[in-house]
Amino acid sequence: RCNPGEFSTGASVKCSLCEPGTSSKAGSPSCTPCPVGESSQAGSSVCKKCPAGRAKGAGPGECIQCKQGSYAESGASECSSAKPGHFVESDGASRQEQCPAGSHASGSGNTACAPCQAGKFASNKGMADCVRARRGHYVDAEGATKDTACEPGEYAFGEGFSGCLAANAGYFVDEKGADHQTRCNPGEFSTGASVKCSLCEPGTSSKAGSPSCTPCPVGESSQAGSSVCKKCPAGRAKGAGPGECIQCKQGSYAESGASECSSAKPGHFVESDGAARQERCPAGKQASGSGNTECAPCGAGKFASTKGQADCVEARKGHYVKDEGVMEETACEAGTYASAEGSRECIVANAGYFVPGKGADHQTGCNPGEFSAAAASDECSKCPVGTFSSEGSPSCTPCDAGESSDEGSSSCDECPAGRAKGAGEGECEECMKGSYAEKGASECLSAEPGYFVDSDGAAREDECLAGKHASGSGNTECAPCELGKFAARMGMTDCEAATQGHYVDLYGSDSETACEAGTYASGEGSRECTVANAGYYVAEKGEDKQTPCDAGEFSADAASEKCSICPAGTFSSEGSPSCTPCDAGESSDEGSSSCEECPAGRAKGAGEGECEECMKGSYAEK
Repeated sequence: RCNPGEFSTGASVKCSLCEPGTSSKAGSPSCTPCPVGESSQAGSSVCKKCPAGRAKGAGPGECIQCKQGSYAESGASECSSAKPGHFVESDGASRQEQCPAGSHASGSGNTACAPCQAGKFASNKGMADCVRARRGHYVDAEGATKDTACEPGEYAFGEGFSGCLAANAGYFVDEKGADHQTRCNPGEFSTGASVKCSLCEPGTSSKAGSPSCTPCPVGESSQAGSSVCKKCPAGRAKGAGPGECIQCKQGSYAESGASECSSAKPGHFVESDGAARQERCPAGKQASGSGNTECAPCGAGKFASTKGQADCVEARKGHYVKDEGVMEETACEAGTYASAEGSRECIVANAGYFVPGKGADHQTGCNPGEFSAAAASDECSKCPVGTFSSEGSPSCTPCDAGESSDEGSSSCDECPAGRAKGAGEGECEECMKGSYAEKGASECLSAEPGYFVDSDGAAREDECLAGKHASGSGNTECAPCELGKFAARMGMTDCEAATQGHYVDLYGSDSETACEAGTYASGEGSRECTVANAGYYVAEKGEDKQTPCDAGEFSADAASEKCSICPAGTFSSEGSPSCTPCDAGESSDEGSSSCEECPAGRAKGAGEGECEECMKGSYAEK
């Protein structure tokens, strides 16, 4: 009988050891595989559980060591992956470990735990995921086990903050762990990270949520904690900053909202305290300084025509004032003038000058283009057309040839293009059709041969277009070229005749046309091409003659571009319209100019064809 741990089949001469992972009892015919989670060495009679950190499934084989990230208890059939929130950091582990507080492991089979990032924390061991910091709290470092409440003056409006936000200027946070900031009321303010708002001081104001208080504008004031400023009443004023509105003294005034009391301006006065406005001095009086409480009357030789004048005005040039206390000045009449201020009378204008209206302070020479022969004039006369004058001239000068002027001109201008004039008075006259004139011309020029002018007042002559000509001078239009002629370029005086081998069949042509193959033009000026005769040909375009067919060739039709070869048994001479059949007893090769006698032993009747060989039993002489 085989020993325990051995086996044998029938007719065995010895027993065999059981392989590892199997066992047998004494006298066993085979070995039994170890159960899952157990194994054995070779020749074992019993199986033993896999030690912790190793595992094995069903069948033979050894217990396998667990890898990093997995573990196995004693007798395990397989290695288990570390669960979320746990880790196994070495091979052959018998258990998984919980992640410490402040770390996490979100997947399975973890070999290590990751610290919580800023903004998150893990307060317990074995957490698969870190928790976000609560609203009003923060976590500012990795590996945190708890979140921290924001201090007063700070807040966190959401979860997962790594730091708290400082309250904005104009807002405040008055308690720990806040998740929002509160806006300051109107009349209050705060700087950044404030735990409360402060009242605005007197003379300032603020709107809700203001980072600072705004000083009241000049002319306005306020109490402490005010949201708006109010204007000072009329008769009182105040500058920038705190303080009351102060009453104005005599000689000064203030409108509502004034920053200071204003002194009465020159030409104005204020006669009582607390005035809201200044008064204008009446006409005929003045107040030359500021802060006046009354006005003084004008002196002799001066006047004040309106209210509120600081000083009385002297009579202007061209005017005069005779008495004191006058409210208006008097203008000098036309033809007289006053050159100085404060005048009591006016001066008569000299001859050669004029004074056009009232109130003049000088006499004026006649303008260029005008003249005046008499003194004491109130106007000048214009120079007539075609003349000119300089300033103060007693007469006008005629313009030179090629020049003219409008009425009242100070100089002559060149006649414009398209017009001309000789010497003396008068206007520049427009050139007629067929003539032209450049600027400043003394006469109109006739259009040259090859050119034309088709409108009045022309500044230049124009070239005849291609296909036209103008043979004389003074042309108003160009004539189209006649049949057989052409003008290939502009400005031609005569058209060219079509060259040999070419033709022109349209009026006004700017080119000639080459005769087609089969036609020709032997002379110049052809209107059409001549068709080649039968017996002749024209091989190329633009030929000036027809060519006879060579001997041995023919052309049966007119307008032929080439000749045909005469067939065998016929012949032709030069210029033939057809081929002639050979006589009886004669023949020829293709393209022959004559026929030859049939050789001995061959014969042929009249007409086309070759000499045919005589058959047996017959003969033929040459």
